[in-house]
Amino acid sequence: MDRVPSQPLSTEEAKARLREAAERASPAGYVQQHPLETVGLALIIGLLAGRTRLSKTMTIMLAEQLLPFVIRRSRK
Repeated sequence: MDRVPSQPLSTEEAKARLREAAERASPAGYVQQHPLETVGLALIIGLLAGRTRLSKTMTIMLAEQLLPFVIRRSRK
C-alpha cells in the first residue's frame, strides 16, 4: 500500500481500493496498460504456433514462457 492511513478506511473506500488492485493484478489490467505488447505477444505466439503446428499444450507452454519476457521488456 502507498501510505498508512491515519484513520481507518470506510467499507466503500476499502472495496474501491481492492477492486483497483485486483484490476492491476489481472491479465485484463495488463492488457489495458500495455495494448501494443499484448498484440505483439499474440502475433508472435500465433505465428509460431501456426508455422510449427504445435499442439494446444505446447502452444500454451510457449505463451507461459514468453509472457514474463514481454512483461520484463515493457517495464524497462
